[in-house]
Amino acid sequence: MRPQNPLLFLLLLVSTSTEHVVEAQCQVFNTEGVDVSVDYVVEKDALADCQGDNQCKDFRITNCDQVICWGLEACTRAQITNVTTLVSCEGQHSCHRTEVLGLKSSNNKNMPPNVECIGNQACDVAILENVGEVECLGFQACRKAHMKAGAIKCTGGESGRAACDQVYLHTHCVYCGVNGCGSHNCNVKLLVGGDDVMAEDPEEDDPTTYEYCDLESMMGECPKEWAAQLEYEKEVEYGTDENEDGVLGLKSSNNNNIPAKVECIGNQACDVAILENVG
Repeated sequence: MRPQNPLLFLLLLVSTSTEHVVEAQCQVFNTEGVDVSVDYVVEKDALADCQGDNQCKDFRITNCDQVICWGLEACTRAQITNVTTLVSCEGQHSCHRTEVLGLKSSNNKNMPPNVECIGNQACDVAILENVGEVECLGFQACRKAHMKAGAIKCTGGESGRAACDQVYLHTHCVYCGVNGCGSHNCNVKLLVGGDDVMAEDPEEDDPTTYEYCDLESMMGECPKEWAAQLEYEKEVEYGTDENEDGVLGLKSSNNNNIPAKVECIGNQACDVAILENVG
């Protein structure tokens, strides 16, 4: 029966409709626009699983908490929209020319999703917008990428093939590790405080309004723990004064007058080391 009080009826109507509001489902559409979510979506985690070479190439993926793109061209040219937690791209060209648009959600404390670009040219020429932290790890991992993110870490490249090479960044923080940022072709606009990375920028296409990234340093408002990571990275690459003298063994009665034994295990473990008077 309809309540006699019109105001009470309106309140009941609003209450009823609110109870039936549900979050949009994680969906995956193939190159022909067919919904193939049943083959790719782990429903309980709202996760799109695109592991394997070419698995989600040219697909459209929307409303997922996580998207996993592991393998050669796993998500090349895919359109990934309204993702809330993580997009993980691992492998050469795993997210080549991929478009990622994050969605702020209460599920992750109103923070946009993080993006991992791990591997050679993993996010080459990608567009990453409204995302949180982006990690570019590998030579040219984010080459020619266009990124609007809370913080961007560039590291693990090679000489002449930096992780963030020929890029334009809108961010609150950029971390340039060893071979992380290209010389004179890593361009950044640093945002301050509560500035929105997605705010309209009428000068976005004008390269003269950007500044060059500082090599092997951090710019902007970066996570505090990143400073120690950068120092460690440079120490591993270049060594420190304390290590330049190498290892000098000592004969001792404790080991029957036999000098110290040194083990060098792993690729280039004792590269350019000085080992003297050892057993």
